[in-house]
Amino acid sequence: MNDSVYANENAFTDMETLIRTLQHWTPLSSKGRGYVGIPPSERTGMDGPPYNIDPLLKHQTRDAYMLSGFHQLHCLATIMHSYARLRFGEDESEKGYHIAHCFDYLRQGILCAGDMTLEGNNSATYPGVEIPWGTAHRCVNWDGLRNWADARTVWPFPDVIGIW
Repeated sequence: MNDSVYANENAFTDMETLIRTLQHWTPLSSKGRGYVGIPPSERTGMDGPPYNIDPLLKHQTRDAYMLSGFHQLHCLATIMHSYARLRFGEDESEKGYHIAHCFDYLRQGILCAGDMTLEGNNSATYPGVEIPWGTAHRCVNWDGLRNWADARTVWPFPDVIGIW
């Protein structure tokens, strides 16, 4: 998905531009930002019990599982947002634990899913650097995954809540 609306050199010009860029990421997530309800009858063999959480702070906890792909998107957007705030001289020290979690979570996801695509020289060129960005990958059907998650959403998030 090589598309400059998700990341480009202008995204870090100012916070308004970054937020506009990250707003393009929100539709990539499910309505419930990856939180899904799985009935007890379908939980056999699952790794652990569900979370019992209230992400919208409405004093209504629900059992939910989180789809890793959407969690990974959240982490990447969170790191991007935090990086921009640091570039603009803002203090991000209170988010240190969350950012460290996200780096490690993405590391684990990469090691787990290890994309085996062989990349040739279909590169985007930046000053002095070639980045293998144009190679076609064999990907999961993300629309199908998002539709599956939407059908099982525990809490539909308001559109104004991003994924970062």
